[in-house]
Amino acid sequence: MDALVSRLISKYGSHLILERQDERIPLRALLQPMLSRQVPQRRYAPAGEVPRGRYLYMGPVVPEITEGDILIRGGRRYEIRQAELLMYGDRPVYRWAMCVEKGR
Repeated sequence: MDALVSRLISKYGSHLILERQDERIPLRALLQPMLSRQVPQRRYAPAGEVPRGRYLYMGPVVPEITEGDILIRGGRRYEIRQAELLMYGDRPVYRWAMCVEKGR
C-alpha cells in the first residue's frame, strides 16, 4: 500500500515548501482544490473559472504537518487547518490535510 501511495505522489505530486516558524522544508505532495457546489469566492482565468478556497493535501509521512503550518506552491500560500496521519494496519501510509488559500 505504501509503495502505491509513494508512486502516486511521485507521479502526480507538486513541488511544495512546508513553512513553519523559521524552517522551510521542500517536499513533493498532492495539493488539489476541493470541488464543491459552494465555492466561497470565484476567480476566472483564460481557461475558465478557478476554484478557490479549500484544498486537499496528500503527502508523505515525513515531514510531519500540523495545523497552522503553511504550504507554498508557485508563490501561493496555503494554511493547514486540519491534518491527520493515515494508517494501513499498524503502518503509517500518508498524511492528509485540509488547507485554505491565504491572502488576496
